Amino acid sequence: MNINSALKKLKILQNELTRLETIRQEGFSVTIPKTMKLDDVMKNPGDFKIIPFAEITAKIGKLATEISGLKEQLQKTNVTTILPVRVDGFDGEITLARLKLMVDEFRSELKQMDTLKRGRVFFPAARKMLTSEDEEKTVDQLDTLEIEAMIKQLDDRKRALEDVLEKANFETRLVD
Repeated sequence: MNINSALKKLKILQNELTRLETIRQEGFSVTIPKTMKLDDVMKNPGDFKIIPFAEITAKIGKLATEISGLKEQLQKTNVTTILPVRVDGFDGEITLARLKLMVDEFRSELKQMDTLKRGRVFFPAARKMLTSEDEEKTVDQLDTLEIEAMIKQLDDRKRALEDVLEKANFETRLVD
């Protein structure tokens, strides 16, 4: 199985785990006739549409173990797979794990730059109210066009790394 398939499977398993946890949570307290005891009802839980706690908990445990195993395989694959990466700003061989971290770093930096850009557009009036123009003024270190240029450069580099990562995810098989 390649990494891309493993990631899809992981998402499916995680969604199933969430669904089972919700079912267990919602079914923990049950409504039964006042004349009966829980032990009596549990002899035929289907008659009362009850999923036994121990049964669903066992399914959750089995699924959680499968998810952990798949995550471990992905981690092993990520740290042992070495890729040649030639992208603006980087030229060398790195592990797949490091490549993923680099992509995350670019995403974080892009988010920060976008926040700076939005702050320039939406908050200048608020800044004026906080200071008296007679005493001081607030100025940005970069104008919107300079921030936009930085965002474009970061986004281009991030996309180039994402392309390398996507290709590696399709070509790289999980290690045992």
